[in-house]
Amino acid sequence: MTHKIIAIILLFSVLADFHLTPRQQKRLEKSLNKAWHASDIQISPLCIDSTLEIQPDDLYYSISNDEGIIGYAAGRKITDQYLNYFPLFAFDSDLKVKEVFIIEMNTIKGAEITAKSWLKQFKSYSGGQLKLGKDIDGITGATLSGLSMVREVQRFWNNLDQTINSTNILVGQ
Repeated sequence: MTHKIIAIILLFSVLADFHLTPRQQKRLEKSLNKAWHASDIQISPLCIDSTLEIQPDDLYYSISNDEGIIGYAAGRKITDQYLNYFPLFAFDSDLKVKEVFIIEMNTIKGAEITAKSWLKQFKSYSGGQLKLGKDIDGITGATLSGLSMVREVQRFWNNLDQTINSTNILVGQ
């Protein structure tokens, strides 16, 4: 029990360094309301065990209504030498991708990944291996962004799956 509490404290100390801007928060809430076709959902932070493959700026949420948890969401601001964008993946309660949103895109290179026709390829993903160019169509001029999206959806799905289906991991508010 003690190691669980320490893991959660460590996770919150890591997450404390990353905050959404008011604009990002508004877009996140609007996107999740759109995914569930409702405006009365509750979006609550979800605690992920720090022993999983998490990044310092990962954001995980449980989505609920009056009847209980109806889904989950995960996303993060990705910034490196070539990429600067914020993907958000909405999962149903069975951890199948319900919707994919780009909350923010601050780069010209790779901007093709914001196309709804490309993003819809991730819908219904429910774990397992994905390969760019095989399972997900590649996009000319967006190879790094495409690879990043494939990697992120798999990582987020694995972390959510291990969190939700493990008795050793605490889910908090």
